[in-house]
Amino acid sequence: RHCNCILVTKMNYLEHLTCDILPFWLNNALDKQNGGIFTQLDEKGKIYGEEKSVWFQGRALYTFSLAYTLVKDEKYLSAARAIFDFLPKCSDGTLRMAFTVTKDGREIQKRRYWFSETFAAIGCAEYYLASGDKNAKILAEKYFDVAYDIYINPEKTTPKFNSETVNLH
Repeated sequence: RHCNCILVTKMNYLEHLTCDILPFWLNNALDKQNGGIFTQLDEKGKIYGEEKSVWFQGRALYTFSLAYTLVKDEKYLSAARAIFDFLPKCSDGTLRMAFTVTKDGREIQKRRYWFSETFAAIGCAEYYLASGDKNAKILAEKYFDVAYDIYINPEKTTPKFNSETVNLH
């Protein structure tokens, strides 16, 4: 079923979320082989690229966890679990996360920002509230600590520009 913007403003948002938006992602984007969720889909749900955005993994984890908490539908908790189990594949030994990964979680690109870690932290925290999984709480705190450390110590990240080839002053 397709909703246009005018209809959405006059309808129940929870209904739109549970009847249109979440089913789109559940039916088209969950990676049943490797875990996680594909992020390169067209409007029909056809996957056109298998790289996965790591920050989106955390956001989807948050969304499906909260959806489970609100409506108690097990399919949302199951989707959240598949994404939660995929997250550790997206980080190095220090829990510094990649920005994009292959479909099986190998790093493609790492950015100097902390977006992936912050979304992983809120996703894991919400998953803990939904599932009671104590490992999710521990990971939420660890991802938050990594993000905060990068925030207060930007020198720990790779510079955006190579100072040997770019004169910034």
